[in-house]
Amino acid sequence: MDKELKSYLENVLGDHIAITTRKEIPLPFYLMDKFDFYEVGVFDQRFLAMIEKALEGQQTETTPAVLAKQIKMVADKIDLPVVYVAEAIPAYSRDRLIKQGVQFISPHNQMFIPSLGLDLREYIRKAPNRKDKAGKYLKPAAQAALLYLLTKLRDGKSHITDIAHDLHYTKMTISRVMDELEDAGLIKTETVGRAKMVALNGKPREVWERALKRMQTPVRHTYRVRHRNDVMEHPLAGETALAYQTDLNDTRAMTIAVANEDIKRLGFEFVPDGEVNVEAWRYDPTLFSERGMAHPLTLYLRFRDDHDERIQIALEKLIKEYPW
Repeated sequence: MDKELKSYLENVLGDHIAITTRKEIPLPFYLMDKFDFYEVGVFDQRFLAMIEKALEGQQTETTPAVLAKQIKMVADKIDLPVVYVAEAIPAYSRDRLIKQGVQFISPHNQMFIPSLGLDLREYIRKAPNRKDKAGKYLKPAAQAALLYLLTKLRDGKSHITDIAHDLHYTKMTISRVMDELEDAGLIKTETVGRAKMVALNGKPREVWERALKRMQTPVRHTYRVRHRNDVMEHPLAGETALAYQTDLNDTRAMTIAVANEDIKRLGFEFVPDGEVNVEAWRYDPTLFSERGMAHPLTLYLRFRDDHDERIQIALEKLIKEYPW
């Protein structure tokens, strides 16, 4: 990765780049284990490149909030600007890193180092889309179908009719959904006899990472309601579910999830000081619940843009421990 960084900087800046290894920085073991450190000379200036080590070829899951904290720990130990370097940084993460004030380089994509007067966002390469007609975000039904394939199908195949049955979608809806997912390059289909079969277009984690920029939080609205005896019939969600699945200390009201279309039918009493938070989801949360609580992947989508550092630390643990 250091050679790729050097090649990228020389190609973009047209100058000879000097890179030397730095190993003597007094840092916690987990940081030394997670990153490689190099001193880089650019235009008679220097910075410390903090390079994310590759993890079995997978893209990093470190959240911008956690990363900003780790970079501050490094910056406190060395008298140089610190620049985060990773082979692949999703577009949404790059925007959040800039907001966090994190300087970074994604070779062949983007360089953001304002302390050295370098902000080359015009070098971003757009990821190729299979078809220009693909929208910015997946429609709710398409996102639900993709989550179904990621959590239920894994790396096998399924009949399109079975998917429609499990998700309670009509044949027309599921047909449009599969077209949308195929246009986005996330699934592949084949016709066997008269049956249309569906499979993920890659390993589950690879598909998940490619899809992240197209996925939204499942939550459309959150309401405060009075506690009722039937509250526990619905999946636990929000911080309540996150606390159950991580080390997060949940100090807020209990949170449950229901489908947005069921809100009126369930007849909750909405009050500002209600004892329960009800998340109204874009699709049926019971389809993606385990042990009576929201699935880890849906929790990640729910909280990835949350600015609470406690949440981001818990979220990082949740996604790293997910059994792909």
